[in-house]
Amino acid sequence: MKKIVRMVFGSHMYGLSTPTSDMDYKGIYLPERNDLLLGRVKDTVKFSTGDDKSKNTVDDIDDEWMSLPFFLKLAMKGETVALDMLHATDDDNVERFEYGHIWDSFVAHREKFYTKNLKAYMGYVKKQAAKYGVKGSRLAVMETALNLAKNDFEAFNDPNVTLGNLMNQMPIGEHSAIVTSEHPTIGTQTFYEICGRKFQDTSKLPYFIENLQKIYDSYGERAQAAKNNEGIDWKATSHALRAGYQLRDIYTKGTFSYPLDQTDFLRDVKAGNLDFTSNVGPALEDLVQEIEAMVDGVTFPDNVDSEYWDSWLLATYDNDVLRRNVDGSDGSLG
Repeated sequence: MKKIVRMVFGSHMYGLSTPTSDMDYKGIYLPERNDLLLGRVKDTVKFSTGDDKSKNTVDDIDDEWMSLPFFLKLAMKGETVALDMLHATDDDNVERFEYGHIWDSFVAHREKFYTKNLKAYMGYVKKQAAKYGVKGSRLAVMETALNLAKNDFEAFNDPNVTLGNLMNQMPIGEHSAIVTSEHPTIGTQTFYEICGRKFQDTSKLPYFIENLQKIYDSYGERAQAAKNNEGIDWKATSHALRAGYQLRDIYTKGTFSYPLDQTDFLRDVKAGNLDFTSNVGPALEDLVQEIEAMVDGVTFPDNVDSEYWDSWLLATYDNDVLRRNVDGSDGSLG
């Protein structure tokens, strides 16, 4: 297996390791000529000293290798694992960081993966923020919508009345809106979107009331649990905050590097040392709002230039795979 890069990954790379953290490595490998031509390149190859029946210990090592085309695909989609790797450095521990000239070329042009639509990054941050942090305004808009729907259903006294009958009465604001989308066969569809959930205007009011009530109750339970610092996945929350800070740095500074300025805060979050309701939750929600507010003002393109990276990959194959037997050139670690 021809290796392009291998690096320590996870908490050790982020500067968030603890005495019980196992060692994770990630690498990228260059497909062999025959595998490439025959279409049998594996996306990932994994090695581990642990097993799949128990949690890794501090003595275990996970080593995952991604093929070059698979890694490029992840980077073009803005996946966090790819962008995290592209911002790793060998400053702290050269022995844990190995690379060849192909990786140099990747890193030198990593800004070409930056777009206004880094959905994987933002999606993860928003999902974690919504999981526990529930602002009163969200509960309030759901309560208003529920009361309107229940009152109108009683007034109509008809099980077939739809959400469309009272769409224009529904609260519109930060967490709710009327949206439309184009369906290839049906045409324009109208939805009422509230706290991230969409309901089509053709939905029967009993359906709308029942499902919105479930969301409202679920939010209330999670909000109460968060107030008591219960049921919170602190590790996942720290990952979401880290991803958010990295995305904000990309949009404001054009890059980011480890350790982040917020590393001490992230370490406390991961350890569960902070109060969620008064400290961690607000920090996460404020970060989401801050990033969303700055997206329109950044100068990055809407999408990755796929033609550039297609050409880059073809040139890499030509120079380092297809011609390897001709001149012995190799951009790998050997």
